[in-house]
Amino acid sequence: MPDRTSISLVKASDSPRSSRFGRRAVVAGTAAGTVLLIALTLFIWEPWVDRSPFTARVHSAMASARFEDLGGGSCYPKNAGKKVELFGEDKQRLAVSQEPSRGEILTSEYGDVAGYCFAYVEFKNVPGGEDTYYLKSEDKLYSADGKSVGLQEVAEESLRQSPTEAKDGWIKFHAPDE
Repeated sequence: MPDRTSISLVKASDSPRSSRFGRRAVVAGTAAGTVLLIALTLFIWEPWVDRSPFTARVHSAMASARFEDLGGGSCYPKNAGKKVELFGEDKQRLAVSQEPSRGEILTSEYGDVAGYCFAYVEFKNVPGGEDTYYLKSEDKLYSADGKSVGLQEVAEESLRQSPTEAKDGWIKFHAPDE
């Protein structure tokens, strides 16, 4: 009877153990690539950012030199009717409005700004989702050292405040000691 010796034609590297490792590496690489792609998509898209148009308001409290007291708690800002522009992060103009023609005199509960005229400029349909907006007014503003102030930086959070929220913020305001 002939001697039957079995011969294996399988290479040592083709063992079932190494092919399982190769499949796991491919699966792990695919999963890591998918996670990376999803993270990159979310980073670019930013679905948590509210991009819906909103009514932006820029609030201010003006000292007595900048308004006329109309009596009854009302005031008339001296810069009323002047053009105000709102720009986006890329410095493209988003909206145009005018300085308000009426304001409200803040009462004694507002501490350091009591007697100031509280007024706000309103911009309709401002696109949301920009971290920073810029404001430019026809009314020239100057810093303490006498230099003209160009574009003023304004955060979206501030622009989204209602007049009541903004007014309440002035209650805690303390003027710096000179």
